[in-house]
Amino acid sequence: MTSIGADSFDGTELMTNLVLTLLVVILASFGPLKSTVISMGNIFYALLTEYWPFEGMEEKKAQEMILSGERPHVDAELLNSKDSADVALIEAMRMCWRQDPIDRATATDVKQYLTAAMKRSQRKQE
Repeated sequence: MTSIGADSFDGTELMTNLVLTLLVVILASFGPLKSTVISMGNIFYALLTEYWPFEGMEEKKAQEMILSGERPHVDAELLNSKDSADVALIEAMRMCWRQDPIDRATATDVKQYLTAAMKRSQRKQE
């Protein structure tokens, strides 16, 4: 599986910053509802893996897995990535997918996290 991050763009931090900036802008439109944030986690998963969550699985089985707290598989190689975009998107995805709605991030929380990650990446670039 290929991830979308700086490594996918010849290692340039510029692309990492552009991707993170775009995601921050998109998150601003999601609003405060925690239920909508789950969908944003699905988008992060697709960006990271190039697959839609539970792709190819029967819908009923996927729903059962989600209700029981399971999430789609993410390769260990990606989970251990040092790429700043991968690291930021994996954490944002996890924030969106927390099972308990009380613990789940809001779109604002994820936006703030990604904004901070983008700023850290920009400082590293300087």
